[in-house]
Amino acid sequence: MYQAFTTITALLAFAFSPASAAVVKEGSVCTVTPLSTTLTVRDDVLGVKRQARVDDTPQILDAFKKCGQDASIVFQPGTYNIRQVMETTNLRNVSVDIYGKFLWSADNLQYWIANTLPVTAFSLTTAWKLGGKDISVRGHGKALFDGNGQVWIDENKDGSNRKGRPINLTIWRATNVFIDGITWRQSQFWHTFVAYSQNITMTNLDMSTTSNSRWGTVNTDGVDTWNSKDVYIRNWTVTCGDVSLIRDHDFRTLKIG
Repeated sequence: MYQAFTTITALLAFAFSPASAAVVKEGSVCTVTPLSTTLTVRDDVLGVKRQARVDDTPQILDAFKKCGQDASIVFQPGTYNIRQVMETTNLRNVSVDIYGKFLWSADNLQYWIANTLPVTAFSLTTAWKLGGKDISVRGHGKALFDGNGQVWIDENKDGSNRKGRPINLTIWRATNVFIDGITWRQSQFWHTFVAYSQNITMTNLDMSTTSNSRWGTVNTDGVDTWNSKDVYIRNWTVTCGDVSLIRDHDFRTLKIG
């Protein structure tokens, strides 16, 4: 039994070692390839297969660390499993191209509830903070952000601002940001939030969060703003079943075209 356990442990350590990280930096470009969905190893003593869940969060953060300033990041097609919060701020002059699916985990709600990042306003939190200056994030009509929202809808049970229920993406203390061509499905809470930011343009966005249970899609707004100005939204589709698609909480410059 000990030998089988040791073998499994060694395989897991190898699978998650830095050598298996899928970030390749060439010049000022970081190219990211998603890891496998699961790692399966066989316990020959017990005669069963064991699976370890793969987390793409470390390599996503590594790409932003290596190429977050005066550089480019390209996310190749495939599914990126996100099991941890992401704080990618202090970016500068960076272009991000996403051709794959970002999938936020739903089997570790207690982690999210305890660790989501504060956004100051209304004691809310977020799963991802993106900030800095001169940033472009292009999905090319292929990027999909899936928050596994049904699990959060069922856990929320028609409540309002459930502590730890995260906003999917927050533009945080940012200037000159362009976001284009991204599809959102089943957001955990608000799809996007713009806070303490200026000159934010979001175009060609498709957002949809619905419920297949008795519980409603409370507070699944498309876009909310706070202490920001010059926010422009164009060619934007939202299906959320909530009373509000967009909320401009401080009545600064917000234009929808």
